[in-house]
Order: sequence, then C-alpha cells, then structure tokens
Amino acid sequence: MSETLPQPEPVKPSRSFEGIQTELYAFKDAPDAQKERDLRIERARLINEAKEVGVLVNIKNHALDVQTKNPSILTSAPLINSINTIRLEEEARGLSGWKDEFEGLINTYKEGVLRNMTLAYLRKNNASASDISDLERDIELLNWGTPPALVDSMPIEPALADKAFGFGAKELAKEMAEAQGIMSPEKYLEDALDTEDQLKTAFMIVPGQEPRFWPILTEAEKDEWRVRANLIIAAYKKNNAEGTDKLYMGERKEMAVYIGKEAHQKIFKKPGVMATVGAYTTVIGDERFLSWKDTSDLYDEDGSPTDINYKKVFCENLQDRRVAMSVQNDYGDEIFNKLRVSEAELHKGCADSFYPHRDKKNGTPINEEAFRETRKSVRHWLLTKGRDLLLSENELADRDEFFNSKFKSKEELFKEMSLRAREAEQIAWNYVYINDLIETFDSREYRPEGTGRLFPSSYWQLFQWVPMHPQERFEAKIKRGADEPKEHWSALGDWGVYNITQKRFIDADGKFNMPENLKILPDSLIRSPLLPQRHEKGKGENKSLFSIYNSIGNDLIEGDISTVSNRELFNRIDWKDFPDSPFVPYVYDEMRWADVVTNVFKKGGERSSKVSGGDLAEAVYNLGLTRDQREKLLLIYLTGVDPKQTDLKSQLGGTVYSGARQGFLTVHPNYFYGVGR
Repeated sequence: MSETLPQPEPVKPSRSFEGIQTELYAFKDAPDAQKERDLRIERARLINEAKEVGVLVNIKNHALDVQTKNPSILTSAPLINSINTIRLEEEARGLSGWKDEFEGLINTYKEGVLRNMTLAYLRKNNASASDISDLERDIELLNWGTPPALVDSMPIEPALADKAFGFGAKELAKEMAEAQGIMSPEKYLEDALDTEDQLKTAFMIVPGQEPRFWPILTEAEKDEWRVRANLIIAAYKKNNAEGTDKLYMGERKEMAVYIGKEAHQKIFKKPGVMATVGAYTTVIGDERFLSWKDTSDLYDEDGSPTDINYKKVFCENLQDRRVAMSVQNDYGDEIFNKLRVSEAELHKGCADSFYPHRDKKNGTPINEEAFRETRKSVRHWLLTKGRDLLLSENELADRDEFFNSKFKSKEELFKEMSLRAREAEQIAWNYVYINDLIETFDSREYRPEGTGRLFPSSYWQLFQWVPMHPQERFEAKIKRGADEPKEHWSALGDWGVYNITQKRFIDADGKFNMPENLKILPDSLIRSPLLPQRHEKGKGENKSLFSIYNSIGNDLIEGDISTVSNRELFNRIDWKDFPDSPFVPYVYDEMRWADVVTNVFKKGGERSSKVSGGDLAEAVYNLGLTRDQREKLLLIYLTGVDPKQTDLKSQLGGTVYSGARQGFLTVHPNYFYGVGR
C-alpha cells in the first residue's frame, strides 16, 4: 500500500475582519509593502469565506439598486449611507456558516461603495491631486474589491480595480493559491480549456460554487464562460450518449433552454467565434464540399487540391505570398518560420474532407486522428490568414500598436494569439457539434451516389444519426444479407432480408436498390436545427441560421478575409427577430417525435416498440409525414409485415388489418390529420 502524503492545511485567519482592517490602516502614512500584502491575503481568505456563506448578498443588492435608480452621487450617496448595516448584519448572523470574524464586513462594504463613488466624482470634476491621492490610499488599504461606482453614468476607471487590492486581482489569486498549497487560477483555467477541447467530463458553473479561476476573469468573461459551460455540457452529453433517448427532452436541456438568443450574442461577440462557426459550416455542409465522388474531385490534374479540399482552405495559407509577408511582418521571422513548419505538418495529417472517399489511395481519409489534425488546422488558419478576426474592435482600430507595441516580445504576442485561436475554435466546434451538422449531411440525400458513410466517432454520433435517417439505416442493415449480423429490426428485418435473397431489391447492374414505392420513410426524417425542417412551412432555406453561417464561411474561404470584420459578421443575424430559444422545438419536438417513429419502424407494435397509439398519431402529424408513409407505419404498428411478400402486406391478412385499422382510427381519429398540408 502506497503511503498517502499529507496535504497542506489551508491557512485560516486568526483575527477578525475589523482587526485586520485596523492593522492595515496603521500603514497609511508608513507603508510596508510586504506586511500590507500579507494582511490583504489574510483578509481575502476571510472575505471569500463570507461570500460563500452569502454575507454580502443583501448589501450588494441594496447598493446596486440605489445606484441604478440614482446614478448621481448627489442623490445616491445619502440613500446608500442610510442603509441599515446593523440590521443586515443581524440577518446575516442567521446564515449557515456565519462566523463572528465576519463582523464589520457589511458596513465596510457600504463605506467602500461610498469611497469609490466619491473618487469617481473627484476625478470627473478635476479635483486636486492631493485629494485624489489621499482617497486612493484609503481605498488601497481598506477595500478588498471594487464596488460599483456609478456617478452621473460614469463607471469607475478599470485601472482602479487593481488598486483596490493594492495589486492585480490575478496576482492576488495566484498569491492566495500559493499560500494555501493549491493549484493557481491559471492552472484551473488551463484544465477548463482542456475539458472544453476533449469533452472528457462535463463542466458546470454553479452560483456560489464558481470554478477556482473565477477571480481572474472580467465580468464579460464570466458571462461568456457561463455560456461555454452549457455548450460543454451539451456536447459532452451528446458525445457520451448511449442511446437516442439520451439526446432529447430533458437530457438535452442545456442546448434547448440555455443556448438561447442572449447566449448566442455573448459567444458571437467573442472575436473569431462566429467566423469559425461559418468556416466549419461551409466545409461540412456546403454543396461544393459535399459534391465530390472520388479523389479526382479533390485534386486537380497537377495534383494540387481543388477548392473543395479543406486541406487547401486551412493548410496552405502561407503559400499565398501576400498572406505570408503580412504574417511575417506581424509575428517576426522566428515565429513565422515555426508557422511554416507547423503548416507543412498539419497538411500531412489533415483529411481532405469530413466525409469518406471512394478511393482513399491518393487522399487522407477522415478518422479520429485526422479529425484532431483538422481542428488544429482551423486554429492555424485563424493564427495566420484569419488573425485579424481574433482582434477586438478597438485592437483592430490600432492594429499596428497591437502587433508591435502592446506585448513585451513577439513570443508573448504569439502566446496570446494562440490562446485566442484555441478558444474561438473550441467554442465554435462545440456549437457546431451540438447542432448535428455532420449527422445531417452524412446522408444519401446530400452525398453523391455511391459514397460511403462515416463510422461512429467523437465527431459523429450514431444514436443521433439513426433517428435522423432511419430509412437509410434500415436499408444499410438488410442489404448485408441473411448470413451477416444485422441490427434488430423486428418489424421489417425478415421482410427485407428475404427480398434481398430473392433478388427482388437488386437492380439490373446487380446493386441493391429498394424501389421508391416500398420505402417507408423519407431519406431525412429530421435535420439539424440550423436548417428548416422538411415538414415546416414558411421557413425558407435562405433565412436559416445555416444559410447565414454558410455565407460567412464562403466569404472567408473565397473572398478577401481582410475586409471582413467581427462586427459585420455579428450583424448578419437579425437579432430583433431571433427567437429567444431557437433550439427548443428541435430538442423537445423534432427529436422526440423522430425517436417515436424510428421505434415503430424498427420494432413494430405497441408492446415491442413501447409507443402508444396517441404518441404515434402525434408524431406523424408533427413530422408532416405523407398519407402513404403513415399508412405503412400503421400497418407495421398494428399487425406487422408478411416477410415473404414483395409489397408491404399485413402478416395477419387484409381482413384482420382492416378491422384493426378501423379500431385504431376510432380511438385516434387525428392520425391522418393534416395530410397534404
């Protein structure tokens, strides 16, 4: 048995908050940097404990409410000063986890609000340097953070946030982590990025239990991470689902409920995200990238990739002389040379397409390894050709300063840009992944005739694909023949295999070909929520999110990427008409009803499929199935199919089926409602 090493005990404050404050203030006129730092760290630990308990919730809400309604200090200051902190502290004493060491915290928070408001007012009105300096010193010593300072609609200067602790929030968090023998916030953030990338675990942000890297984020970054966490959970659940029932309704609530209008706005404002969503959408679903039939479509006669080969899109950026020169100018010679080597390596490992080739000899087929290389290639594309897409609007306005003056070295610049490219790609991929784009287009409805289907993988979910294309799945299984293992299609499996062995589904060329009149369901029962569903009316393809993202991808791939801005991309969505919850119908309706139909298609009647007649009636209506499709499903559901007939006929005979059909329609008269709509 291995010996368990002792873990470091967290250092707990031995003094009260007020005692620490008093000792700190003694240094106002006689500074001692090291002692001040130690005391601030000790105070910060105590305050974090108090925050976890909820001690500051009420005073914070009171102060914010007053400031919001009264942004002028002349009206807000007296109201804030009148807040009864004695009463609030008495209420806080009833909280679970209260400690007497917290005494004075609430009142000091109020004083901190007033001090910061006053400082903002003095700055705005050009007060004397001595007055400002003296108040800054008070804030440096007595504040543990920066309470809001709304004064005539003028927020407190960002630079003051660092002075509130006497040093930066990131630095403080790091100091505290080291003092307690735990990982630094930066390391926790790196772990979160790995989780987002690999989807090895879910990632949740629970109010009051925020992750350890929370203190080093801005408020905007916190809002962004709340959305990213829901994307991670949704992608993780999809990636690890062990059945179709785990991909809809409450199992996928993060996608349906939490990835709404506001969430879209938050992640699409992040530089590079919307552009990368567009690029992924185009290489996955644009007809040019789907139109190849063999490797001759992917390569020109001279062996160079065609424009439908995404090796050319993502891994040949530095072969463009103009792009190469500008990249070299921005990053410097050393980093430029590293990027050239990296591009060559990525070119070797990246697949030619997301979809399988007919002839794999001259191209790299998609697989897990190639998929990872493709994602790295997208980040490379952002770092090189698309690097301006990683800049904020202000940074882009002074681009020269960003690339040449903002960072201490080109290495620091490149580190920052690499992080931005990674984050943009990870967010974009998880968004595209949860919207089932690959599962949608990996279908004979879109693939050229004769091309193969993808195998299950981390970027393609079989249990998602089957209810989207149950007819194609069924035909793929039965054409293996009677001697091959086949999926359990109890309702139709024997019928299909028998017809194949009798050569009834074999055309003149000796190929499997089920006649159209014998097909039960359409090739695509449902599609990605980014596309209008086939059964929906009044939602044109040109108004879909897919069409918007695809137009972005085409513009970036084919056009002059330097002319495209993040703001322009963001405004391509009509946010006024954007639904509050765009994915709710897909998760709670389309996926649910597709699963109902697929279960009947595979298993037959109510007992075997565990589908009620009412659910079947509602499913065929909501999915807009034709009369013929509904008739075939009803036959399968009520009596099963005679396995030794070419046509779909009742296993129990026509008379029995007619009686059963009439009885069913008596109970469910709406079964054929809406046909032909």
